[in-house]
Amino acid sequence: MLGGYTEISGDGRERRAAVSSSLRGPDMPRRAPTMEAWTFESADGGRWHPVPYAEGSPVPQPRLTSQAVVVGSELWLVGGWDPSAPPDTPQFLNDVWVLDLRSNRWRQVEVEAGQEGGGELARISRFAMLALSDGRLLLHTHRCDDHVLLLDPRVGGAGGTGASAMASANAGTATVENSDRDQKSSRRVILTKVPVHGAQPGCPCSPASRGLHSLTAAAAPIPQLSQQHRKQRTGHGQTHGLQAPTVGGKATSGSDVAALYLYGGAPQSGPMFGDVWLLDSGSMTWRQLSPEGPTPPARCSHVAGASNGSNGGGGGIAGRYLIFIGGSYYARPGQLQPLDDVIVYDTQSNRWLEVEVEGLRPSPRNAAVMAPLRTEGSDGGGGGGGGGGRFVLHGGWRPFSETYDDTYIVTVTAAMEREQ
Repeated sequence: MLGGYTEISGDGRERRAAVSSSLRGPDMPRRAPTMEAWTFESADGGRWHPVPYAEGSPVPQPRLTSQAVVVGSELWLVGGWDPSAPPDTPQFLNDVWVLDLRSNRWRQVEVEAGQEGGGELARISRFAMLALSDGRLLLHTHRCDDHVLLLDPRVGGAGGTGASAMASANAGTATVENSDRDQKSSRRVILTKVPVHGAQPGCPCSPASRGLHSLTAAAAPIPQLSQQHRKQRTGHGQTHGLQAPTVGGKATSGSDVAALYLYGGAPQSGPMFGDVWLLDSGSMTWRQLSPEGPTPPARCSHVAGASNGSNGGGGGIAGRYLIFIGGSYYARPGQLQPLDDVIVYDTQSNRWLEVEVEGLRPSPRNAAVMAPLRTEGSDGGGGGGGGGGRFVLHGGWRPFSETYDDTYIVTVTAAMEREQ
């Protein structure tokens, strides 16, 4: 868990969430953005551990509504919003940082435009990002009307760049000596704007502009376009070589894994979105889906993950089910109403499932954090397109009212298979 904001209430307790730190009235608790990092250990009832940054390490300015992903032995941080920034400092950010998880040392990364175009990374927040299996980062922002953005960290003189260095890091063969040398070398990423088209002529090219949406990698049978159509859409057979998303830091294979699902979000003005889109990362085409089953309320600021519906990660189709929890919608124009529901989308049947929820569910909230938990024999890739059935959910807030510091274990079982 990285960044967000902390709230100090009247009783002195500190709470964490990932939304605005603006104050409403003199009696409201004190809120401030943070750049703290925490890890969660699920054994023995669960325990959070603060991550101590290396002595002398630079630290990114505090922020919320940013995005961070783990690639190998590194955590990548992009953009965000710092409402506490001084008047002469931009509140919306476009910086890129990398945290070496072996040494807990931060380093800012230079962003360069790729040969195929990309320009300068705009200041962004409330966007979506995930890591592809080759280490590149895919970003979808409110400006991505006919494209997505790729940040390629596999360049420059630092350790962890290039295929061999990344493989070495994943295999655990990097040394402390190499890590220290890496901190003194330059690091840069290449930004590329990748065109994306509609799957069929005449259909909308891409989702409408939005933020606070989710982008989740999962397994699904993707309808194959004809070879002629693929060539037309990718420039006569020239593609950007997008790989299947990562599953717990490892590449997956097979034609049914190159699927990225976009759900929900909020436009700059107007009602929330409740639509579902599939991005085929092989052909770089968007396809709007029309799921069967009871349609859930539109929402933004929800949490999302992918699960095989098997507790422990030992069975089922990897990433078959998309899990969405909470979020907010407009009860009336401009009035956010938080949700406490759990909704599940089956990527194999293109259907919303009716889910039976057991145990004490979290109170209505948005802007929580949810991440897959590792289990024995599993890489814990539930949120990246993979795996098992256990997640940790923490924090969030009831808009302009209350911030939460509670933690839940979300267990998705094969019972969902009987619901379809």
